[in-house]
Amino acid sequence: MNNPITVETTIDATIQDVWKLWTTPEDIIQWNNPSDDWQTLKVDNDVKEDGRFLFRMQAKDGSDGFDFGGKYDKVLLYERIEYTLDDGRKAINQFIENENGTTVIETFEPEVKTPLDVQKEFCQSVLNNFKRYVEKENSETKTMVTEIRVEFGKTSDELIQMISSTSDEQFNEIPFDGSWSVAQVGEHLLKSYGIVKVLNGQGAETKRLPGKEIVQVKKIFLDFDAKYKSAEALLPTDEPIEKEELLRGLQKRISQINEVIQTKDLTETCIDRPFKGIGDLTRMEWLHVILFHTQRHIHQIENILKSLEIVSGEL
Repeated sequence: MNNPITVETTIDATIQDVWKLWTTPEDIIQWNNPSDDWQTLKVDNDVKEDGRFLFRMQAKDGSDGFDFGGKYDKVLLYERIEYTLDDGRKAINQFIENENGTTVIETFEPEVKTPLDVQKEFCQSVLNNFKRYVEKENSETKTMVTEIRVEFGKTSDELIQMISSTSDEQFNEIPFDGSWSVAQVGEHLLKSYGIVKVLNGQGAETKRLPGKEIVQVKKIFLDFDAKYKSAEALLPTDEPIEKEELLRGLQKRISQINEVIQTKDLTETCIDRPFKGIGDLTRMEWLHVILFHTQRHIHQIENILKSLEIVSGEL
């Protein structure tokens, strides 16, 4: 390299998280600017040897802009990226994990028209923005893990309490034609909790925000006016259900789900089964499917019990 410029920063995150957010187009668009006056409008990024990249950067007022493009010469996962820009200049990105997190070092040949100090300040500012983005994403992910643990704990406790407190006379009673009993709702949920096998199955690196589909999942399950037909495999039996056996089954599955929350990487995408209408979900998103699905059926149990009280009062 001729007269190279070097900038660096240390980020409070794992090298895996840093690499993912450095290379994923949806993330690059969010952080690849030196200040709020700039933006990245388009990102193409094929991170492999001989793969090409193109970032369109532009001032928001349209006063300046340029294409940052080239070809990758060498890619060592979680270690190093070497590339050649379209104007022939060389650059190297290094990723070094240490006790403080991950250090990212950028070394590049400067272009001749812009003063060296301006180029260095511009690139250091972009790198600083990347650091802020990664640490914010890392913090938000930790917050999401805490929130799903707390919310699922509260919701599962409410489910167990409602089923436990339902009288033996009402437990298997169907309040009106087309309805389920409390027992049948519980069995349906027990069967649905079998999805924990997918959560414990194969996971892959997620190429997008790990909670992107949570809002859509919530809209599906907590729209109480919408009616859905249960998958045949999740339909409950028409035979009487034994309460204590159902409760033991639910508590076992709930314990397995909580273990996933505590021990698995919730940002990974589960590749063993897609969610109908959306596609592959992360473990975090599947956990919200479980959460909102349970809340939907708690609402159903409340309505069943109210209907049974009305019927009982009319007799």
